[in-house]
Amino acid sequence: MDNFALSREWPRRRVESYVAAAADLTEIVSSLVADRDEWLAARGLTIDQVRALPRHDQDNLEAEWASRSRI
Repeated sequence: MDNFALSREWPRRRVESYVAAAADLTEIVSSLVADRDEWLAARGLTIDQVRALPRHDQDNLEAEWASRSRI
């Protein structure tokens, strides 16, 4: 492959790697959201109900979630 062909190939491969990384990140975030929703459902809550709570109650739920989270 000549230099011109390489110069055209490199950006395409870089974009493909970014797209793959974005897909991986999307999968991770989707899994975390599903885990959070399941955790809230076990407490009889939905995310909309949590958003309607006073900020300190949201903070308390977030702290409880973080203490059991795998992050």
